[in-house]
Amino acid sequence: MSAALAPARRLTVPATRRDSREILVTAPPFFLRDPAAPPTSDPALAASPPLLSFDGADFMEDFLAGTAAPERLPRLLAWRDWAEPPASMLDAVGTRLHPTSVRRAPPLAVEPETEAAGVLDADGIPHGDPAWLRKLYLPLHLRFTLVAFDLLCERQGWPRVARSRILGSGAVVRRLVRDPAGERWEDWISVDGKRGVWFELAGGLPADPEAIPASAWGGQDATLKARLELKAETPLPTALDSARLSLLPATVAGAAAHSTLYGLLPVLSAAEQVQDEAPPALAADIAAAMAAETDARLTAAWSDAPGQRAAIRAALSNLLALTVTRSAPTDAQVAAARNSILSFGMIPSSTLDATLRDVVRKVIADGFAALAPSAGVIGPTGDPTTFWSKAEHSAQWASGNPTVALSFSARLSDWRVLIRDRLRRAIDGVLIPTGAPSTDAELAVIARGVMAVALLRVRAFRLALLANLHAQMFGEADTAALAAVTPLTFKGVTYQTPAATTGALSVEIEAIYGLDTVTSPAEAVPTWSPLNRSQPANADAVHRAALALEALFSPLDEAGAAGGSAYETRLAKLIVDEIAPAITGAFGLPNDPIHRLRTFGLDLFEQPARGLLVFPGPTPQAATFDAMRQTVAASYTDSVPVAVAESRGRARAHRLRYDHDNVFAVWCWARVAGHTPCEKAKLVWTGRSEPFTIAEPTDILGAKPVTIQLPDLAKLVRDIPRIAKARAKPFAGFNTPPNSGYNVGDDPKDTSRAWGVGWICSFAIPVITICAFILFSIIFSILIALPGFTWMLLLKFCIPIPVPKKS
Repeated sequence: MSAALAPARRLTVPATRRDSREILVTAPPFFLRDPAAPPTSDPALAASPPLLSFDGADFMEDFLAGTAAPERLPRLLAWRDWAEPPASMLDAVGTRLHPTSVRRAPPLAVEPETEAAGVLDADGIPHGDPAWLRKLYLPLHLRFTLVAFDLLCERQGWPRVARSRILGSGAVVRRLVRDPAGERWEDWISVDGKRGVWFELAGGLPADPEAIPASAWGGQDATLKARLELKAETPLPTALDSARLSLLPATVAGAAAHSTLYGLLPVLSAAEQVQDEAPPALAADIAAAMAAETDARLTAAWSDAPGQRAAIRAALSNLLALTVTRSAPTDAQVAAARNSILSFGMIPSSTLDATLRDVVRKVIADGFAALAPSAGVIGPTGDPTTFWSKAEHSAQWASGNPTVALSFSARLSDWRVLIRDRLRRAIDGVLIPTGAPSTDAELAVIARGVMAVALLRVRAFRLALLANLHAQMFGEADTAALAAVTPLTFKGVTYQTPAATTGALSVEIEAIYGLDTVTSPAEAVPTWSPLNRSQPANADAVHRAALALEALFSPLDEAGAAGGSAYETRLAKLIVDEIAPAITGAFGLPNDPIHRLRTFGLDLFEQPARGLLVFPGPTPQAATFDAMRQTVAASYTDSVPVAVAESRGRARAHRLRYDHDNVFAVWCWARVAGHTPCEKAKLVWTGRSEPFTIAEPTDILGAKPVTIQLPDLAKLVRDIPRIAKARAKPFAGFNTPPNSGYNVGDDPKDTSRAWGVGWICSFAIPVITICAFILFSIIFSILIALPGFTWMLLLKFCIPIPVPKKS
């Protein structure tokens, strides 16, 4: 066919239009982008939006200044901007319940700190295992966090997306699910913005945050509606809750050449979480549900008995070696000592073991007596051999069995060998590698007594250590105040109990140690020289060993708290009815076990005494945990009213959307218009930000100074007549409804309800302020005198203000 006859070519339009081949990617904001790390279009490697934290209300000005000069962006602080993973993300032995992929990002800039080796990691962040995570603060701390990212096209030179094409953008905050197997995240689902639930969407993050597919509910539509109290015909939300992002103004230096989106990251919300599920209607069903939930929680919390046992055994071995463990005699030495005592003829062979049992118990009882607190005296802190030698030399033997006393004085060295052997075998029965319980009941009794003595020696060492620290800090050891005893009357009997418990001493020592390491800023540096912790000998080592043991028992105890009030009730019953009587009875201590033990400074309600002597014990077995779990769970079905009351109490508890007990992360998105009206808009997501926790409102590490000006009393009295002339109204009104008043007598016990008409009383604001401060001062002075609250003095600073001279 000739060219002249060839058909004309026509432009055809396909029936189904294809999306543009344009590929959009996200990247760190231009002012933080590393030229050596080019962007990528791989969704799995999408850029993470950085978390930029700022101090003060001028955070926007600081952010804009930082985009022009990144070196002006604020540096992060080691102890302020990172924190340990929340307790809910760790199991009973501190093992993380989140995957290893949930870790902090390399910090942009960290303020350098001078710390001892091993305290900070190479990146300047406090060392921890599991590793510390980023911590964000609340607006009430005057700290604000922003996120930012750039939108680019995958082309040579990575040009920016036209700013005019960006139709919308946002930031979605998600919550981590506790699962060490892999990352799973929950989204906030709310209809009215006031109440909602954290829910794991099927398929993960939806492709479009403003169009949640029906399949994302995973067939749980009816359950979700019930939890959100929605009618059956009411649809579930179709969009995720997104914080609005904005384009960085083109007037900012360099921003005109980029499409940078930024916004404030919301870490505070008044929205509340609804209940996980509606409670059953019948009381019996409520009790059954409580029992089942408790059983499941405790089963998960106490699942690793072998691991817990091994960790406790190692820590306990160290503590006992420092406090009560002496070298064990050889078998030959034990046999020779037995033959020597029997050859003396005072004690028959058939009764030697029973006699030795009484002797060892008496030695332990004398060990208690040597550690009994008395005003101005700190207990012995020598090595274990010195301590037991004094107990063995006790003059109390003269008041015992005359035959034993005579034999003991005549064959002292032989008795010491047998006593060392019994004590060592009792300790070995606790520390054996297999962790199997000892079958010798007598050795088990001795072991409990030895551990009780070890705990009392911890208190003695801590008293001596704290006295030494006070002497260095204030020039006075103040021994009498530290070791003072206070009267406690119970059922007509007065007991002289130590003012400071073992746990209270530990808290104060740790607070002092923390202050001693402060080197900046200048106004926070301690006024004393660096403290010498080496005296008395081994005191610091004993304190540390007890802390290590407490760190192992406390998580087990906290996990038990998941069982609700029934767990605490069961422990209290164990202490009062079984453990305390067993200790006092076995070692000849007077009656009223709980209060008698407190006179020695042994408090079975605090750690590590509670874990070591009560539950789960020095060698926790799976059977021990199972028995406690079953007892606690059954208590709800045994006492239905208690179960109902606790269930209703949990239902009334307010749980906010964001809390300090979870891990969160943020994903940002942007919707970009097509090149023509016919081309569908595209949606692009950033990668996950680094995970973060949220500070508690009372977190003092991020708090800002607040000054409350108390009234000038002289000026206040002078201005009272001028109130009317100034037409001022400095009053707050208090409305008292009828029959709701009260009478205040000379004594607090005289305060009573008053019946009669209602009142409207007005008080000037300065008067309310004065009363509040005086009441606070009274309560503060009472608290610092109580065991466990002395550390509050470390948070009180009074600075005199010079008064100008009157001319």
